[in-house]
Order: sequence, then C-alpha cells, then structure tokens
Amino acid sequence: MKVLKATTMGFCNGVSFAIGQVDSCLALAAERGVPAYSYGAFIHNQQVMEAFERKGLRIIDGPEGHAPGCVVIRAHGVSDAVRRAFNSAGFILVDGTCPTVARSQRMIRKAGMEGLHVVIISLHGHHETLALAGCELQPGRVVPSTVVERPEDLERVPDGVPLLVMIQTTFPEAESKVMYAAIASRFQDRKVVVGNRICPSSTVRRNAVVRLCEFCDAVVVVGSPQSANTQALGKIAENRGAAVYMIETVDELTDELRRYRCVGLTAGASSPEDVIGAVEDRLNRM
Repeated sequence: MKVLKATTMGFCNGVSFAIGQVDSCLALAAERGVPAYSYGAFIHNQQVMEAFERKGLRIIDGPEGHAPGCVVIRAHGVSDAVRRAFNSAGFILVDGTCPTVARSQRMIRKAGMEGLHVVIISLHGHHETLALAGCELQPGRVVPSTVVERPEDLERVPDGVPLLVMIQTTFPEAESKVMYAAIASRFQDRKVVVGNRICPSSTVRRNAVVRLCEFCDAVVVVGSPQSANTQALGKIAENRGAAVYMIETVDELTDELRRYRCVGLTAGASSPEDVIGAVEDRLNRM
C-alpha cells in the first residue's frame, strides 16, 4: 500500500493565531492572578482543547456565574453582544478571532452604515455564522442580515434594498457556486456587492485533495466531526470516487485500508501536526 500526503493540510494561519492567543491568555491570567477561560471551544479539535485545559484553561459559555478573568475569543469570532457582555462583567478579552473573519465583520459593519442588507451564505448555527450575523452598528442595533444556506432561503431576503453578500469562510465550495448563481439570477434588479470569498487556506487544502484523488483509491481525513472544513475535505474526496475514512485520532484507523493500492492523507485546519504524524506513521507501517 502506497501512502500519499496532501501538499497542504493541518493548521491554517487563523488556527495558529488563535493558539498563540490562548498562550497569551494563560500568561496574562497568571500574571494578574485571575482565571483563564475560553468562550466555547476556540478550535474544533478535542486533543488541543484538552491539552490547554490541563494547563488551566476553563471552557465557559458566557460570563454568568464565573469570576472575572482573561477570556480568549475563539477563531470563529463572536457577536458584538457577547463581547459587550464579557466587558461589562469585568473580563479581559484576548481576541483569537481569525483575521479573515475579523475582516468580514468590519465589512458587515461598514455595509450597515451604508444602508445595505447583508446576505450571509453560511451553515445555519455555525459559530462563524453567529459572529457575522451579530455585528452591531451601535450597542443593541444589529446590522440587518439574512443567513442563507440553500437557494430557497433567498425568499427571506427583503425586497428592494441593496445587498452585500458575505460567505462563511469554510462553506462547501460546490454549494457556494450554486448560491452565487442563485443570487445573481434572483436579484438582477438591485445593487449586489460580493464582499468576501471562501478562505484561501480552505481553497488550497481542497485543491490538494482533488489532486490526491487523481492517484488514490482511498483518502483518510483527519479532523473533528464538528469541523466544517474537515467535512468539506471528505465530501470532495467522496465526490471524486475515493473511499473516505474520517477519523479524529490514529486509534480510529482500520486494517481495512490495507486493501487499497494507494491511500491519500489529508487533515482539517484544526488538526495538530503530532496527530497527523501519528496517522501517517501508522499508515506507512501498514
């Protein structure tokens, strides 16, 4: 069995930035003698989260019921209301928002000031979706937006107003093309501005999987089941006819892989190097 690695996989710049901010949060909390928190999971990786919890990081879902301390904002970003709640409760915020997501939030606020309605192409309930839809012009005044996941959702976009179209940075690429086409067809009678695109890091990783599938019978995708970008990698391989094995740790590998002539290896943007390396070593021993 031959093993081929994707040319790009594992931590993206946004995740690396968030991890650095968590380290800063822990150091600042120790210096001030206060607790260190993360508002939810700052990345979609259980192993990384557990490692930081052992260092003293506590996961919370809001300021209520917790002593004020340092809290890191997750890579997906948060709504302005969440930021305000932590600030009002006396917490020190350490911002781990992916710079690409932070830029999207600034674009949405600017569009709101200019009177545009924001259409957010995104998976309903995704953390980044909540962050983008929660941008405010002033405290309590959210920029008007509509979250759309499928073409039929466009029926909920209000009539007559000019639009800014934003997209979740890890939204599935094939579905994004469908959504852009539907928006162009439906809103020909008004101004439509496309604000951002799928994150370049996600695009590079997805293209690398496409290349893997030219040579491999099966593809192992390392990452969390909760990670949208990890699931997108698996879907791409599946659509190209490869057998797909979604795993989070090396222990989930199966001897069934031995039956393939060539196995590809890729990983989501929240998968640490040591986990990927362990999977690669096991595959090579097969």
